Amino acid sequence: MKRLTIALFAVTGLSVGLSQIASAADLPVKAPLYKATPEAVYNWTGFYVGGNAGWAWGNSSATSVFTCPTPVCSRSIAANLAAFGAGATGSSSPNGFTGGLQAGYNWQAGSAVYGLETDFNAFP
Repeated sequence: MKRLTIALFAVTGLSVGLSQIASAADLPVKAPLYKATPEAVYNWTGFYVGGNAGWAWGNSSATSVFTCPTPVCSRSIAANLAAFGAGATGSSSPNGFTGGLQAGYNWQAGSAVYGLETDFNAFP
């Protein structure tokens, strides 16, 4: 009986000891302290320079017809209108490289931004 009592105490003590060890892993942990990220402060004051490049294309057809009212139309006006109308007829298909540069300076005052800019662009 002594052996049985010692065995029971040993098993009980072992189980109580193991349960304490297991519960130690479940202790509450303080949550990490998170600080809000500081708001970004923008400053648009300063000089800038840039460029642009591209390709442009198009298609245009033009037909011009000019008339002169009969009572006020003379022969010379009618002849000039016919020549002018023939010269303004035709089609065009412009295309080519386009590009340019721009540069400027901005000043920021509170939430307003003021600036000066110049640009040069070309389309052959």
